[in-house]
This record gives sequence, C-alpha cells and structure tokens, in this order.
Amino acid sequence: MFVFDIHDAIQNLPGSMAARRLVVQTALKYLQDSSAEAAADSPANRALRTEIAAGYRKVGDILGRPYVANLGDPKGARENYERARLQLEPLVAANPLASPAGRAARRELALTLKSEGALLDALGKYKEAEATIQSALPLFRQLADAPDATPGDRLALASVYTSLSVVQFDESHLPDYLKSSNESLALLQALLVKTPDDRDTLLQQAAVRDLRGQYLSQADDSPAGRQATVASFQQSAQALERIHALAPDRADITRKLAGSLSNVGSAMSFAGDLKGAVDKLRQAIALLAGLAARDPLDMDSRGTQALVTTNLSDLLREIHEYDDAVRNGNEAIAMFGRMADGARLDASMRSAVGTAHYVLAKSLTARANAHPNGPGPAAVDRTEGCHQYNIALGLLEALKASSGIVPGNLSPDDARKEMQDKGCAIHPVAPAAAASSAA
Repeated sequence: MFVFDIHDAIQNLPGSMAARRLVVQTALKYLQDSSAEAAADSPANRALRTEIAAGYRKVGDILGRPYVANLGDPKGARENYERARLQLEPLVAANPLASPAGRAARRELALTLKSEGALLDALGKYKEAEATIQSALPLFRQLADAPDATPGDRLALASVYTSLSVVQFDESHLPDYLKSSNESLALLQALLVKTPDDRDTLLQQAAVRDLRGQYLSQADDSPAGRQATVASFQQSAQALERIHALAPDRADITRKLAGSLSNVGSAMSFAGDLKGAVDKLRQAIALLAGLAARDPLDMDSRGTQALVTTNLSDLLREIHEYDDAVRNGNEAIAMFGRMADGARLDASMRSAVGTAHYVLAKSLTARANAHPNGPGPAAVDRTEGCHQYNIALGLLEALKASSGIVPGNLSPDDARKEMQDKGCAIHPVAPAAAASSAA
C-alpha cells in the first residue's frame, strides 16, 4: 500500500506527525473502499484482506499507540485495531500456518493484538491487556518456531514477551513479570550473539533493562540494591546512546534515550547523587524539548517532557532551589494541559498529572517554610500548596477508582499523609474542576 510505504519512511523523523495525520485521512478512505472489494474469498483477496488489516493496524498506531509518537486518540486507535482483527481472524481460522496466506495473517494478527494490548495497558485495563497479549503469544511462537523463521520472527517473539512483562509489572504480578522479562532477555541475547550491532534488537534489550531497573528500585532499597538499580538504568542508557550516535535523526531513538536518561537521574537521586541526577534530567529535557518543538502534534514526546520536568522540579526542591522547583512544577502542569484530551485518558498520564500537582505542592510549601520575603509571600505559597495537594488527591482518587495505582507510583494515601503532615485541610478537587483551574 503506497501510502504506508511513505508513512514507514517518515514515521521516525522529527516533525512528521502532521504528515502522518494526512496518511490517516487518506488511508481510511482507501481501506474502507478496499474492504468492500475484498469481501469474496479468493487467494488474491486473502492477501488483500491481510494488507487491509495491516493498514488498519498502522492507522491505529498513528492515532494512539503508547510509547511511540501518536496523535493522542486512543478511542480511534482501538476502533482500528478491532477493524484489523475482524479482517484477520477468519483468515487465520481458514488458512494453515504452512500456507503463505496463513503465515501472513498470523503475523499481522499477532502484531495487531500486541498493539491493542499495549493500548489497553496504557488505559489502565490491565486484565484485558494481559489477556490480549497472551492471545498473541502462541501466534508469535508458531512463527518463530517455523522452519523458515527469520531473525525478525524471533525478535517479534522477544518483543511480545517484553510487552507482556510490562502489563504484569503494572498489575503488580511481579513473579510473572520476572518470568516474562527473563524470556525476553534470553531471546534477545541469543540474537545479539549473531548480530551484535542490530539496532532493533539493541533497542528492545534497552527497554527490557530499563523496566528491570524500575523493578529493582522497588525490590531492594539497600545501598547495594540502589547501585544495582543505577547500573541497570545505565546499561540501558549506554546502549541507547550508542544507537543514537548512529541514527541521530530517528525521533523514536531520541525519545527512548531521553526516557532512559531520566530513569538514570531518578536512580542516582535515590542513591544520593542529587547534583548528578539534576544533570541527567536536564539532558533528557533538552532532547525532549527538541522533539516537541519540531513536532507539536507528538503527544508521547510532550507527555514525557512534562513527566521529566516534574521529576526535575522534585529534585530541585531537594537541593533547596525552591524558585526553580516551583517554576519547573508550573511548567510541567502547563505542558500536561496542552496535550490532546485523548492522550490524557492514558492511566500512566493521569498518574503523572496527579504527581505533578503533588510535586508542585511540595515545592510551594518548602518555599513557604524558607521564604526570605516575610510572612505575606509565605502565606500565599502555603495556601496555594494546600490547593495543589487537593488537586493531586482528587486526581489520584479518581485514578484509583477507575484503574488502580501501579506499584511504586504516588497513591492517594501518600498524598493524604503529606497533607496531614503539612497541616492542609483535605478537600479533594474533582478532576473536571482541576482541569478547568489549570486551563
């Protein structure tokens, strides 16, 4: 499909979201017309229906697939993944794995289920996400175990284990997470023995090590555990820096490197190196700001920039740079506010917005306690700090009720305890009121 050939050539270039939106508009018309033409069963139509399904999947990815540049429309993304499945499931049932049509349909259905599972995970629908990705696993396994399997088939199998481990981590099913993560690492290491410089395999390995760092940060709070966490994140960042040097214009690699540097910074702060942590976060923000400036429609980069800016604000408060902490906290909240409405439905994004208000509240109350300009400005900071705590509490309570809180993330109980310690009256602000106040 020519329109997707163009899309695949530009998808990782900074500033390509406007062109990718045009791809969606053009492709949907073509796909709807082609679906009607391919209704009758024939070998040619089987190949066409698989191609149509791939088109719907790619439209879904552009609209709202998490962790890649997208237009912030999760509802539209899911609708297109469902259209793809409706094309593919009858083809898989009717065509054996040994046939070209059967292999092509299984590969495309597996990719669609993986994308849909990642979207469901981001929306906080964890049980549905795990079931969807588990249903993709035997398809990827069949393709990877086939006599004519390619390294790409084995990388795809490693990738689905990575996706499964992410959902299991988010669900707090940590033994299952470790099992899936180890499966992915073993497959990736076997591939790297044969092709040590393959970028896609190195990218996947960096993602696995990055999540392993998050796991270690929760599993072992000892000094040795903290150093192991830093080491895991650094391994991920070093791999990404190596790939970024080879492909500096690939937006997806730049985005992943920024996220990895942010995680290194957070781990360094837990290990006590606050100045070093601030430096890593500033590096990450500079990379993300460049992406956001070149592509304002890229919701993933904008959301990640806001999240890292929140982390920087928190660190600046810890080293007593209160004015900069408050400024960065306000900037982070403003960045979240400029995101597309659909992008803010993401459960991880809702958690991040609540955390941003909480971090700003901590910075304001810390500045109030150390205010050099007397009791008047201090009282203003203290009042606004309590208001921000209540916004955070309202957002987190709504998230807990709808999706739950991912382990290690800020919870409503954390916010309530902090408010009690600071002497703030507890009156949670409803999310709709918080959004109108931020606007």
